[in-house]
Amino acid sequence: PKVISSETNYYKEKLLKAGKGNVERMTDEQITFFESVLDSISSGNGGLFCLNAAGGTGKTFTLNTLLDCIRGDGFVALATASSGVASKLLHNGTTVHSRFKVPINVNSTSTCNFSSSDATGKLIKMAKLIIMDEMTMLHRHIYEALDRSLRDTTGKDEPFGGITTVFAG
Repeated sequence: PKVISSETNYYKEKLLKAGKGNVERMTDEQITFFESVLDSISSGNGGLFCLNAAGGTGKTFTLNTLLDCIRGDGFVALATASSGVASKLLHNGTTVHSRFKVPINVNSTSTCNFSSSDATGKLIKMAKLIIMDEMTMLHRHIYEALDRSLRDTTGKDEPFGGITTVFAG
């Protein structure tokens, strides 16, 4: 399906080379964050991270470096943001609503409109990393609906289905 091929058909060597080049340009704080996220992915235990800093401090640079390195290693990393404009700053980014099929009228019991057997659900089960940028712009019910849906899809009763998740903003 197109939703899967759009997140798996990369020129991996080029991404890995770009990612490693960017790591060399990172500050000590960026490297610490970057390595913490990679350790979480390597352990397979999942984890929740928050990258919060003022504008112009390199958040998007750090997120794109993570995306390039994960995808360059042949894994699936999903890049999302609260708006279309913000999503375009992330490599192969899309909106949270589009990627995870979040209902427009979300409430405290909502779930996302995908299942473990459809293409989106299969893609999510392949994912090692989820990035959600501009996270403060979304209502908490969106995060709760996504958490419920990811737990159901992955079969893991852990935050966000045990998928390493980075919130940025």
